[in-house]
Amino acid sequence: MSIFNSKLQQKCKLKKHIISLAIIAIGIILYNYIWDIITSAKIYSFGASVFDLGVFYQSLWITLHDPLKVFISNLKNAPINFLLSPLSLDDNMFFFVHLQTLWLSLTAVPLYFISIKKLNSRFLGILISLSFLVFFGLAGVNWFDVHRQSLFIPLFISGYALLIYNKNRGAIILLVLSGLVRFPYIIFPLIFGLSYIIENFYYKNFNFKSNKVYYYIFFISLIFFIIGIVHISSAGSLISEAHGNTNYFNNFKSSLDNKIFTVFLFLAPFFMLPALSKRWLILMLPFFFLSFFSGYPDYAFPNGQFYQYYSAIIPFLYLGFIDVLSNLKFNDDHLIKENIFRIKKYVSAKYKIVIAMFIIIILLALFYEPYGIFNSDTQANFDLKGTLDYNITEYHDLKSVVNLIPGNDPYIIYQNSMPEVSFRDPMAQTSYVCYIPDNHTFYINNQWTKNINYVVIDPNSWFWFANNGANNSIYSAFNYYILSGDYRVKAEDNNVVLLEKNYNGKPVIYDPDNYVNAYKTPLKINNTSGSTFLANYISLQPGNYTLSLCVYTNNISEQNYIELNLTYLYEFNHKSWTKVPLFNISSENIKVKNTFEDIKFNLNIPVEMAGVNLYINKYNGTNYFEIKSIKMHQDNYIV
Repeated sequence: MSIFNSKLQQKCKLKKHIISLAIIAIGIILYNYIWDIITSAKIYSFGASVFDLGVFYQSLWITLHDPLKVFISNLKNAPINFLLSPLSLDDNMFFFVHLQTLWLSLTAVPLYFISIKKLNSRFLGILISLSFLVFFGLAGVNWFDVHRQSLFIPLFISGYALLIYNKNRGAIILLVLSGLVRFPYIIFPLIFGLSYIIENFYYKNFNFKSNKVYYYIFFISLIFFIIGIVHISSAGSLISEAHGNTNYFNNFKSSLDNKIFTVFLFLAPFFMLPALSKRWLILMLPFFFLSFFSGYPDYAFPNGQFYQYYSAIIPFLYLGFIDVLSNLKFNDDHLIKENIFRIKKYVSAKYKIVIAMFIIIILLALFYEPYGIFNSDTQANFDLKGTLDYNITEYHDLKSVVNLIPGNDPYIIYQNSMPEVSFRDPMAQTSYVCYIPDNHTFYINNQWTKNINYVVIDPNSWFWFANNGANNSIYSAFNYYILSGDYRVKAEDNNVVLLEKNYNGKPVIYDPDNYVNAYKTPLKINNTSGSTFLANYISLQPGNYTLSLCVYTNNISEQNYIELNLTYLYEFNHKSWTKVPLFNISSENIKVKNTFEDIKFNLNIPVEMAGVNLYINKYNGTNYFEIKSIKMHQDNYIV
């Protein structure tokens, strides 16, 4: 009979967990639905980057196909690449960004089991798990491409969950793996294991058998830490691994208000409780040290909101909150009889804290999540509206151009906004070149070399002009290669251009971008100083063009005429910009209304249109004209 009752109790308990997990599963599904839309839009709108989405894929590809070549570097920097490398068999970018969303969201499950173990409450476990899914600090981790660091969150939290449920082997594996995502993340399981060992010595608990799990975690982590630190020559080099420098005093003073606000923003939603947990506070200190002293702005708000660096603190905020809350004793705890589906007449202080935390994190999500209704009014504006306003045709145009590059050719220059080029097989890890060339054999003695077979550009991206320390941009590279005479246009599709070395044919794809602007309210010109009606910069590729104007005139005398002056920007010596006049044309004796002017011109280098200026010469003070529309069309490409 007792056995029957025991099984019945287990079934009831399991049923209760199933209901709780079903609620969390709904949250996970909604999280994945929303973030899959966001991350897909990032790709379609050219918001994904070679650094780091393309680099992430390439590191896995080379590990899978040539593991000996990168064995030492992986062992030092990211041993987890050995486990993740089979993922590179799928070269679909969407697969990787959606997979990252999935593994981040699944963290809510072990967080639930940690909560019910520590707090003995399914209701609190549900609230804590759901709050994780809308926690503002997680936004940047999922927003910016895909990173191994994002795996640290589910691996560490899952490892700790297994540990407190006495699943020691699994706990050792996951906790150590969490430190292998990228050096020096290994310090976290290292410090974690060491803290338990020190605690046991402090309380004179020398029973190795009962504490061996912590020794395993510590010593295995120590081995990987030593392997990783072999190539680190100093503390400064160790800081540089985290993108920092050793100018600590000046770094501390810089943007101090943002750093203090960062600490407050992380701890305040949890009522500062994580800072009271000795076990987890020590694991938060490395992040706060980098935030205040590294000199790298992405460890502090608002920059950090857009990147993956919050991964190093998120697990410890939640684990510290649960730890302190579990140790707080309230006189009213015994009054609670939990039923998550009924409104209780009495709510304990512990429940009030968690409910308040849940509400605060939801409110912060309204401001600091990309989908938050007030996000556009904050310093951490993700501009989700702009990201969702993409033209999928333009994305497919880029893909069609990239597909013309042979899959076995690694010698390509391309922009950081084109991770699509990286998702090709095979490419050597050290051969791709973006706006920051990682293989400097392509740029020697201030000169681009002809060690390149293809050049892909997208002038509509801001990476078009971005440069690295050597002041060499994709713009300057493209000019060099197209003017060399050895590289010709193989494709142009919607302003995306592909150059191929020694190509002699006509463009395989030719669908140039056109600029059209029809003014709802005609632009009135009524003074001798003229007016710029093409104010925004427009990238134009080498070719023959037609500029069409629809001009509305009113009582212009035969002595007056319209003067048209068009200028463009030119990059001078890779460092400065100067305006260069492209042409000056006069249209005389215009008497009729609605006059169309077709102006022909050609370009032999890519230029940035800086403005079209219109003037009335011999102005008599009573006349004016109006521009109703402008159209610029590329008639053919100069090859």
